[in-house]
Amino acid sequence: MKSLVNDQYKRGKQPLTGSKSGPDTEELRKANEELKIKNKKLAEKLALQKLEVDKIKNSESQYKSLLNNTSAFVILDNELQIEESSAGAMALHKGLETGKDLLKCFRFQEEKQFLDAFGLALQGQKPPIQFIAYKTAKTANRDKFLIQLDTLKPGFLVAVFIQKLAADLQFDLTKLSWLATKTHNGVIITDANGSIEWVNNGYCQITGYKTEECIGEKPFYLSKDFSYAGFDKRILQMISAGKKFTGETVSYKKNGTIYWLHLDVSPVFNESEELINYVIIETDITDKKETEEKLLSSAKRSINILESITDAMFIINSEWKFTYLNKQAEILLNEKKENLLGKKIWDELAFSQSSKMREQFHQAFNKKIDIHFEEYIEPSQQWFEVHGYVSTEGLSIYLRSIQSRKISEEKLRDKNEELVKINNELDNFVYRAAHDLRAPLASVLGLINISKIENDQTKKNEYLDKMTDCINKLDNFINKIIHYSRNSRLVVNYEKLDFNKIFEEIFTHLQYFEGADNITKELVIDDQTPFYSDPVRIKDALQNLLVNAVQYQKTYVDDQFIKISVETSYSKAKIVVQDNGNGIHDDHKDKVFKMFYRASEQSNGSGLGLYIVKEIIKKLGGTIKLSTQLKKGSTFTIEIPNGR
Repeated sequence: MKSLVNDQYKRGKQPLTGSKSGPDTEELRKANEELKIKNKKLAEKLALQKLEVDKIKNSESQYKSLLNNTSAFVILDNELQIEESSAGAMALHKGLETGKDLLKCFRFQEEKQFLDAFGLALQGQKPPIQFIAYKTAKTANRDKFLIQLDTLKPGFLVAVFIQKLAADLQFDLTKLSWLATKTHNGVIITDANGSIEWVNNGYCQITGYKTEECIGEKPFYLSKDFSYAGFDKRILQMISAGKKFTGETVSYKKNGTIYWLHLDVSPVFNESEELINYVIIETDITDKKETEEKLLSSAKRSINILESITDAMFIINSEWKFTYLNKQAEILLNEKKENLLGKKIWDELAFSQSSKMREQFHQAFNKKIDIHFEEYIEPSQQWFEVHGYVSTEGLSIYLRSIQSRKISEEKLRDKNEELVKINNELDNFVYRAAHDLRAPLASVLGLINISKIENDQTKKNEYLDKMTDCINKLDNFINKIIHYSRNSRLVVNYEKLDFNKIFEEIFTHLQYFEGADNITKELVIDDQTPFYSDPVRIKDALQNLLVNAVQYQKTYVDDQFIKISVETSYSKAKIVVQDNGNGIHDDHKDKVFKMFYRASEQSNGSGLGLYIVKEIIKKLGGTIKLSTQLKKGSTFTIEIPNGR
């Protein structure tokens, strides 16, 4: 074995000149003795070195197994001289002969780094990196090799493993190593079994491990025994199949902390399509995951809030498709969210076709503005207040029922209308009442004054009869005012009605009216079903109708009649009053139910009768209809709900 030691040994054996005695001779003798001792030590060291080489050569477990291995490798001494070459190495590079200097056979891209790594290998440390080298022959630019160093015997022998790379292989370990030192991401190079051969500083900073602690070990996520909630088992499946993997998983730091990482695992193959390495790039995404977890937690809280609110809420994207609905929206729309998600609102919800809703939704998207309007939605038959808010997710729609408010507004509107009506009626009432009260009184006073100066008793009796008529008229008017006041003021008092008794009392009252005896009265009552309502109001309404029928009969015909029919059921009572009197002209038909309205100038009534009838029926929740023809008569049809 050639070494620096041999050169020193040769220089030490040069012949001495002369053999003089004396001080000089003594000094020379001493120097000679020292040189002999040194030469002896060097010889012993050389013998020991040769013995170690022989031991290695005779070792079945090391040297012979290497030589018999089909892989390409050479054995170097401590001066980079080739001691042995395997058949595989010779097949790759015929210049790798015994005794050759490795630097004469290969041109390294980073020769200084290679020599530093060789020094580490001599010291027994496995270099953490592989090197790219080219043949020094003319084919240097075409043949590329991957060189890996390993210690065979510290201080003596180094094994060099050689792999030929494909000419078009884009993966360059040297460049990757240089780039890996410039990134904060973790970069790992493993062998085909997943054992770490090299890591960058970024990986050490992320995990807390030192480089020497990583070499030869496997990352946690490449261990079959590793198990954690966030572990993606596809990694092992993909790696085992020699496939690229990209995804997220978890691993342990040196202090036992779990951290999240994004992995890019790329297999590396040689020219023979044999898997030789994995290159793994780790990106610590723990902060990102924590942020995502916070966002997810916030989103869950938001969804819980949206699911618990009483407003119906849904989201549609820019394509008008549902992306979210809460429980109240399902109830309102009467549809499961699964049947609506991903579908267009215009195709699924009929009420969305309203011109207002389409206009508002388009305006929100086109102008990027929030919207607010009210809409009546058919499925629920309710009024809703609609709010829309534009965001990156689309248009968020909130629907809040305002049915109670609408009902209150309607009631308030009705009350206001009623107050306006009452005020108008009150003004009219005061004026007409004053007139209708004063007119009979003025007539009575006039008749009294005439009677005072009249001596003829017959004439005085006539004046008294006329006074009686005026007083009766006044009494009738006051009764109508009482009926009107009672209907407006008192609550409805429901009792079981006896229609026979009611009409008996009314007919008794009618007999004192002029011409009542000449009218035929027909009464048909079918009240087998008990009917409940306010007996006082029912009597007042029917009495006013029949008084009108008597007062406006045709006195010049013989067959005057009033026909009355009553039919009760569980839901209502239907009462029909028909006469063949004067009837009402079409011009007045829609006005006869107004206060103080007289359909004829010849009418001597108060104009309150039919108005009071209508107000009573309305108070009882019923309806009244008039069918009339001038000179032929009138028919009033009343329907009143059963208050049982």
